[in-house]
Amino acid sequence: MKRATLALVVVALSVLGTGVAAQTGRKFRQEWYQGQAEDVFEALSTGATRSVPYGTFTNVLRTWETNALEPGVRDNKYYARGIGSINELTVRGGNERLVLVDILR
Repeated sequence: MKRATLALVVVALSVLGTGVAAQTGRKFRQEWYQGQAEDVFEALSTGATRSVPYGTFTNVLRTWETNALEPGVRDNKYYARGIGSINELTVRGGNERLVLVDILR
């Protein structure tokens, strides 16, 4: 699964960097390891505001993610610049929720 992990890191750096985040409406691979991790996300907006137990963030990247291996599942995910994932919600086909509550330094 080293390929999948590497792909995830590269996508996270690209999306939270200066180039990709402004290109809303485009689809990108989130993770790719054929038959194991085939996640695709679409950048929906870059100006969202999101509150989680850790705090409120502005100019948040909002994405939706699908996976060819789980065709009935859809996740909404929110990323804050300089932090990464702050909130993830399964909105179709599941019942998962992730929220940022603390950052250990």
